[in-house]
Amino acid sequence: MRITKRQLKRIIKEEKRKLLRESVTDMVDFEIMVEDAVETLAAQFADSMFTLMDEDPEMFAGPDEGDVRSTPEEWERQVQAAQQEMAERLTTEINRTMSQVEDRLHGGDFHTGNAPGGRFTR
Repeated sequence: MRITKRQLKRIIKEEKRKLLRESVTDMVDFEIMVEDAVETLAAQFADSMFTLMDEDPEMFAGPDEGDVRSTPEEWERQVQAAQQEMAERLTTEINRTMSQVEDRLHGGDFHTGNAPGGRFTR
């Protein structure tokens, strides 16, 4: 039985989720939510990009008639690489933002005395 790279990645992610659920950590629920959200966004982006070649083949034509800038196979590899980079960057940025906000929260930045109405703005 052969499995595709996409199927293998999905299996690995599912196993990773199982391990995360078994660990005792405050952030497990958030890590799972981030992973799910990032996977959904990146997959939707990739699905949209995969359809471009079918919907607008002229976009992939070279400057001379008959030239092609990307074959369907090349485009699929490019989209998969872009999807992976998007997932990695989104995960990094979301985790960085959550950490910064949590640090500010623990530092008292959101205390009602710091701003009118109890909301701190920078």
